[in-house]
Amino acid sequence: MSYSRTFSFVLIVTLLSACKKDKLENEFDAFEGKWKWIYTLSRTSLFSDWDTRLRPENRAYDAYVEFTNEGTIKLFIDDQLLEEVKYRVVDETQAGNYLQLRLDFNTKTNDLNLSGERGFALNNDTLSFGGFLFNSYEKSQDEINSGYYVRE
Repeated sequence: MSYSRTFSFVLIVTLLSACKKDKLENEFDAFEGKWKWIYTLSRTSLFSDWDTRLRPENRAYDAYVEFTNEGTIKLFIDDQLLEEVKYRVVDETQAGNYLQLRLDFNTKTNDLNLSGERGFALNNDTLSFGGFLFNSYEKSQDEINSGYYVRE
């Protein structure tokens, strides 16, 4: 009987510690909500200058990113849902007002190449991340870029 209890206890502890974290908690819940794209810094190579030619005012659309409390990220074009993807929190870092998340998207979506790990940063009220999430939509995957968003 004692062996059975010990085995059950070890099994429960193992299962609980193996659960994936897919919720934003404590100060990291500041990422939750809808964010409107304001511009993207881009360059064609590591040696070229940064350029802000990707902006809503010179594109035919507005882009939004939304982090939900259910562990999903939603991508919108002109308020129309383009993609909804589950994520897993890999790492969280805080330095003053600067919050950084590393999320794992274990999928390749229909139109967007949102797979693997991606870093997201929140500095005061500006969300940024390397790689404009709408690259496939823009057909500009050959560029190095970083998208910037403000809370909607």
